[in-house]
Amino acid sequence: MNLGHYSSYRLPHPIRAAFDVVTAQDLADKLGLTGTLTADDAHQAELAYEQYATGELDAARRFLIDRCGLSEQVTAAALARLP
Repeated sequence: MNLGHYSSYRLPHPIRAAFDVVTAQDLADKLGLTGTLTADDAHQAELAYEQYATGELDAARRFLIDRCGLSEQVTAAALARLP
C-alpha cells in the first residue's frame, strides 16, 4: 500500500510490539495492504486506534475490512495479536 507521507509514521508501542514493526509502512507491508492511503483513511485509522485503546475492537475490525479490504480471517488474526 502506498502510504505517502504517512509511511514513516511511528506506530504506537502496542502495535509495534504485537507485529514486530516500527512504521505504518512496515505494518501495511506485513498485512499485505494494497492501494493508496487517503487523508480520510488515515483519519479513520486514528479513530479506530483511539477506540481500540479504550477496549473497543469493532471500529478497528470495520476499518481493516471496509477500508483496507482485508478478509475476516486476516482481520481476526491481526486483532488477536493485539494486547
